[in-house]
Amino acid sequence: MTIAMDPTGNQTGKRMWPPLSVANKVGDIANLFFIGSLVVGVVSTILIVWMTGVKERHWEADRQQSAEHIAELMTQSEYLKKKTAEAIEAAERERLERVKLEVRLAPRRLSGTSRDAFIKGLSSVPKPPTIAVVSRLLDSEGNDFADDLSAALTAGGWRSERYRNWTMSVKGLFVATAEGTTVDRTDPSIAGLESALAAAGIEEQPMVVAATQRATMDPYFQPNVLYVLVGAKP
Repeated sequence: MTIAMDPTGNQTGKRMWPPLSVANKVGDIANLFFIGSLVVGVVSTILIVWMTGVKERHWEADRQQSAEHIAELMTQSEYLKKKTAEAIEAAERERLERVKLEVRLAPRRLSGTSRDAFIKGLSSVPKPPTIAVVSRLLDSEGNDFADDLSAALTAGGWRSERYRNWTMSVKGLFVATAEGTTVDRTDPSIAGLESALAAAGIEEQPMVVAATQRATMDPYFQPNVLYVLVGAKP
């Protein structure tokens, strides 16, 4: 015998939950969400890869700009170093020129270490019977310098005579003899005096006073007398 099944329920007579129609709808919705999540995942992956590349390009551009900026700063630094060095060099040249000008304008004097060096240089030099220190007429700067030299000669044991009426217009300092002198520049007294002046940093020139120039000082220039002639300041 065959027993017929109730098409509207289960064999116990209870209804299943949720109904098939609801299950179908929920399943469809879940499938849609699943597909959507897959799409979102794919899109997210694409966007992540894409944006990572974009960020890398931005970072590369920033690194390039930073490198260019650093290079520019280094160039500016080198330029500033160069300009600073040039400014220092120019300032040093200006300082040296100013010192040279001050030396040219400063009156000649013999004092301090220069005087000591001069006197020390005279200590071992054979002394002539006398030496005349002569300065120009009305030359106050030259007179002061000649006074210093005469005092240092005396301190060094030399017998010094002092005259202030030389009328020749020459510049500089001279170790001189008059024409007709029987000794030459190799005489120990002359050579020693020149060496002592050099030790004191004093530039001198040799001079022979010609016979026609003997009357440019009173008393006249005489042969066989050693003279230190102080001309005008160079």
